Amino acid sequence: MKMRIVFFTMMTLCNVIYSQNVNNIWYFAGGCGIDFNQKTPILLNGNAIPSEVIPLATSTICDNSGSILFYSDGFKVWDKNNSVMPNGTNLPGSQNFQQGTLIVPFVNDPNKFYLFTTEFTLPAFQGKLFLNVVDMSLRNGLGEVTESGIEIGDGFSIRLVSVLGECGKVWVVTNKSQTNKYCVYGIDENGVDMDPIISNVGLIQVNNGTSNIKASPQGDKLVVHSNNKIEILRFDSENGLIFNPIILDHIGNALTGCFSPNGNLLYTMETDNLGTNLYQYDVSTYDSLIIENSKTLIFKYGPGTIGQDMQNGPDSSIYVNPDNGGLLGVINMPNRQGLDCEYKVDGLDLTNCGTSVSRFNNLIVMNRLLEISKLIIPDTMICPNNVYKINVQADGATYKWDDGSADSHREISVPGEYWLERKFDGCTQRDSFYVNISNFKPLDIVDEYEICLGDSVEFFVENTWDFLSWNDGITSFHRFFKSPGVYKLTVQSGICIDSATIWINQSEDCNESFSIYIPNVFSPNGDGVNDELQVFSNDTFTSFIWRIWDRWGNLVFSTTDPATSWNGMMGHRLAPLGVYVYSIRGRTAKGELNEQGTVTLVY
Repeated sequence: MKMRIVFFTMMTLCNVIYSQNVNNIWYFAGGCGIDFNQKTPILLNGNAIPSEVIPLATSTICDNSGSILFYSDGFKVWDKNNSVMPNGTNLPGSQNFQQGTLIVPFVNDPNKFYLFTTEFTLPAFQGKLFLNVVDMSLRNGLGEVTESGIEIGDGFSIRLVSVLGECGKVWVVTNKSQTNKYCVYGIDENGVDMDPIISNVGLIQVNNGTSNIKASPQGDKLVVHSNNKIEILRFDSENGLIFNPIILDHIGNALTGCFSPNGNLLYTMETDNLGTNLYQYDVSTYDSLIIENSKTLIFKYGPGTIGQDMQNGPDSSIYVNPDNGGLLGVINMPNRQGLDCEYKVDGLDLTNCGTSVSRFNNLIVMNRLLEISKLIIPDTMICPNNVYKINVQADGATYKWDDGSADSHREISVPGEYWLERKFDGCTQRDSFYVNISNFKPLDIVDEYEICLGDSVEFFVENTWDFLSWNDGITSFHRFFKSPGVYKLTVQSGICIDSATIWINQSEDCNESFSIYIPNVFSPNGDGVNDELQVFSNDTFTSFIWRIWDRWGNLVFSTTDPATSWNGMMGHRLAPLGVYVYSIRGRTAKGELNEQGTVTLVY
């Protein structure tokens, strides 16, 4: 039996529905946007977000190709065709101020998304936090709001940011207005934990409607702009705690900031009566004195500008909005210190954007459990002599099998119970599985025979399989080979398949040791092969008589002509299947001949 391999390969990074392209399109009020799906970002027009007196912030999400899935302003939800989704209007949220909406993908369903919205009251800039659900599997991929207005709590600011946690968890960070209480909601395979992690730390947060919270891409730091102050905080992505605040001294108003892609640098915009200044801080050591002393002026804007927002782009640049008449600044090399960061004041022209751009999109943080498949190794049945070949490779993961091996792949041919532990990003996945061997019976046959002209070889295999076929179309377990050739037999039961090749060769020894030769089988079925029973001889008869009887002793055929054959007829009908007895008596130059034997008639 030939060895076959059963493969099990888990999907790895980059074979996912949603990946690094989720943030490739940003939408603003009044139909404007930025498209990052090419090397140089371009202006994009045509979204359905209305113009507002106070330009608002939005949330958008794209698919793996960078095309829009849906977007929201906190009050409505639009699909990729710019149509409001079913149940996607009058959401309990605010249409104004930044960070009031946030999209977070489900951990265990790539087609579903949480949409967080906030509504507020003036002048305290505080209100309720709500949860909504969008299901993109509905309406042929256009999506639908399936749940809305689930109230999480009251007294929150209008600031939301998501942070990637350990073991695939996502944290949603917000704070209670007019307090120093941060509320961190965990999202995992079980959904949103409505019981938040509470951290009372740092400054009392006031005037939350015009400032924001930003997280480092690594999820270990937060920067908060409030009370005209800049506050950096540590974030524990394993348990959701916020701690160790550092307050930076500065002059004037500070509304926004942004960490570099590597998390080592912090950029802030600080505004006074002379204009807006763009600064860089080194936060790699998280030492307050070093951070203060590292403060570097990157660019100084003139009067009339105010730092509105900064955001990491999907192209690894940082985009800066100093409220400079529609011209966005771009930090092209944000991981470099000082002026080497290559800040360009007119990096992207949005003057024809339809409305003034104030706030950038709230970025989507992707849970790696959507990128790295769950560790589920199915139980399997393999055929005898086969191999179960497993590949569970995932970028950055380590492995431990039950036998102590540490590879991402394994070959198993012995039945039993097995287990694997896979670790990545602080997450340990474990799965056990069984491998069983089928009771499939492989072919065990003689694969070569010799045959004489007019003879046949009877072949029989035990009927133990669900399916059997020959390459000449025969599907019987019992057959006769009547002519030389190569015959391939295939059998199958369940998933198991086996095959064998049988060679029927022409014998070179036929008729040499006999005066006559009579085949032991013939089949008068009209197929042109062994249709008649004939006597073969290399001698000349001077007298000859050939008789054939059935099993009851009835004479069914008789001739005195050696060249005459029996066509299987008994009068006007075909003789039945069975064994027939024959007798041949005659004389040749070699002497008297008296031959008896049996022949089998088949169809």
